[in-house]
Amino acid sequence: NNAIISNFNFGIYLDSSNNNCIINNTASNNAYGILIRGSSNIIIAINVVSNNYYGGIYLNGNCIGCTIANNTVYSNVREGILLGSCNCNVIVYNTVFNNAEGISLDWDCSDNLITNNSITSNSEYGLYLGYCSNNTLVNNVMINNGIYLLGAQLSHWNTYDLDTSNTVNGRPVQYLRNQIGG
Repeated sequence: NNAIISNFNFGIYLDSSNNNCIINNTASNNAYGILIRGSSNIIIAINVVSNNYYGGIYLNGNCIGCTIANNTVYSNVREGILLGSCNCNVIVYNTVFNNAEGISLDWDCSDNLITNNSITSNSEYGLYLGYCSNNTLVNNVMINNGIYLLGAQLSHWNTYDLDTSNTVNGRPVQYLRNQIGG
């Protein structure tokens, strides 16, 4: 904690680790700012993560029960925050801007909570949900961004809890299920 990490492949890297805290660090100009693999109960909070190539904060490979909270994540070449094949995590109160993708959940992410995040001016997507199901999105504010859903099964489209407390440019997100036309 309280470290400044620049110009490495991995700013901070944990693999198969449990019950750790990554708090109040600066990770910039690395390949990955913060990379966590196959770990559980990790708290990633109050960090500044910027100008990294592959991703700002990246959880991959069955991370469970982790919390990503109160981080400032910006100007990363690819994702600001990415979860890949991770379940039962919380992404809350983060400020995410000027990345390619703001917050991304990809490949079998389920039962995650994404709430109270500020997601602004990311070049591709604000929130990206690809091949995932059963995630809850509440009270996220997106400006100059939106939500992109991708999937090959019905569960990739109709199992989200995505209500009108989420906004894009000040307007509520409307997410319709089991509708014809529109």
